[in-house]
Amino acid sequence: MLGKIALEECWTIPEELENNNPAKFMPPGKGDSLTENLLDIHGQRLQQMDENGVELMVLSFNAAGVQGIVNQAAAEKQARLANDRLEVEIMKNPKRFAAFAALSMHDPEQAANELARCMKKPGFLGALLNDFQSSGPDGNTMLFYDLPRYDVFWKAANDLKAPIYLHPRLPTPLINDHMWKDRPWLNFSALGYADRLNMHVLGIITAGVLDRFPDVKLVIGHMGEHM
Repeated sequence: MLGKIALEECWTIPEELENNNPAKFMPPGKGDSLTENLLDIHGQRLQQMDENGVELMVLSFNAAGVQGIVNQAAAEKQARLANDRLEVEIMKNPKRFAAFAALSMHDPEQAANELARCMKKPGFLGALLNDFQSSGPDGNTMLFYDLPRYDVFWKAANDLKAPIYLHPRLPTPLINDHMWKDRPWLNFSALGYADRLNMHVLGIITAGVLDRFPDVKLVIGHMGEHM
């Protein structure tokens, strides 16, 4: 072991594949392999960790995950299911696996309570949020966490000393039609992921969240998302 810790490591559950199967982003013939890899924890994933000197992997729910579920009740149910399922899996090998909690961000108080529930469990180190929360009857409403009503959530993260990993995701259908459909090669990691997420992160910072809650720790991947 070389002692490496891997933080941004997606996994999924069969219930998520019904509405959000990442295989659609793969070349023909490759999608099934990706799906199998995402569902797996203790097989090829652990083997690849051993081969590449990764001692600990912190697993998180795939994007957009819960943030892509527009119905509040369904999002909260999916987050709890994913967290409970992940707890069972990481406890099979807690020396090699840990977890970031999945949270529905429709209701900041409910998100705070679910974060607190998970942080009481062994193996949970914080939470991963896939950028904004989709909402509204057509899925085009974007909920951002720099609004004052999210202070109850940030206070919980602050008091629990739970790092919050902010991860990019795809845009809403409306934003996609206006900005990305004619230039899809820029929509993902080339530009869109970073530009959308860094606006959100800078919104949280400039709204004073870190001033009000100085123990909040934000984790930003992908070399800082262009910031």
